[in-house]
Amino acid sequence: MKINKQLLVGIIVTILLLGGVGVSIFLSQQQTDIRQRAAEITPAPACVSDQSSCAWDAVLNATTYHYKIIDVGSGAVISEGDVPSSTTKISFTSQANKTYKCIVSAINSCGIGPEGQATATCSVLPTPTVPAPTPTTPVATPTIPAPTPTVPAPTISNCPIPAQVANVKITCPNCAP
Repeated sequence: MKINKQLLVGIIVTILLLGGVGVSIFLSQQQTDIRQRAAEITPAPACVSDQSSCAWDAVLNATTYHYKIIDVGSGAVISEGDVPSSTTKISFTSQANKTYKCIVSAINSCGIGPEGQATATCSVLPTPTVPAPTPTTPVATPTIPAPTPTVPAPTISNCPIPAQVANVKITCPNCAP
């Protein structure tokens, strides 16, 4: 059986064209996959393994604390709850470039004390340079005796409402106060 040269060239060209169409379809599908992956939205990175904290000083006579963590930008409550008086620090999930507010109140059987609060922005900051400490000379403060009160002292209740929560601080690595 003798195959003519033109027929042989025609068969080879047809095979090459079909192969080229198959490769073109494969490559166009790959580009679509890459575009889809590039279009995916990546959430903002968390400060450090996603944990920040709000801490405060203990308040005398408190039995519990009520806390609330708010995303200042959106107004969303990130975390809220009550903890026993032995707890003066809670953790919450944070993200870079967001500002958070921590509000804490001390509670006992007599009522709720005034709120203490702090606000901080979790952001990526360059490593700060610490200046050399400057020595200071202590200055004596004169003591003046307090005058004797002429008005009788008010009656103190047996059930004092807790004082305001002090020194509330939000901490997340690379957070700017």
